[in-house]
Amino acid sequence: MTNPNCTDIQFDVKRLTALWGFSEATLGGIFHALKIPFTGIFIGSAAIIFISLIALSSKEKSTILKSTIVVILIKAIISPYTPLAAFAAVLVQGFLGYLFFNFIKSENIAAILLGFFSMLFSALQKVILLTVV
Repeated sequence: MTNPNCTDIQFDVKRLTALWGFSEATLGGIFHALKIPFTGIFIGSAAIIFISLIALSSKEKSTILKSTIVVILIKAIISPYTPLAAFAAVLVQGFLGYLFFNFIKSENIAAILLGFFSMLFSALQKVILLTVV
């Protein structure tokens, strides 16, 4: 029986958020355990797809930030051995997704910019962390 207060779109966002969280945790854990290079590019690409789908499925773009927090919590619970840089990457991707989809009216351009800047951050993350730390 469905809840009369929830719409189908909200259910889709919840399912997308759960799928994003579990893919981050499981794929990240598997890639980290097998020491596969370029893990951030593969997992980041999936995150870009999930963020774009969440933005297209929700009316309020703040849903992206809420979903990002839920994904970080799922990732922390399922795979607590995950490096802090992975949590930072998810946070940056979610924040960039919120900014782009909230302020750019064309969803196609917002998705392309999200992909570009997320991949750029993924490529430069080691250099940024080594410089700061």
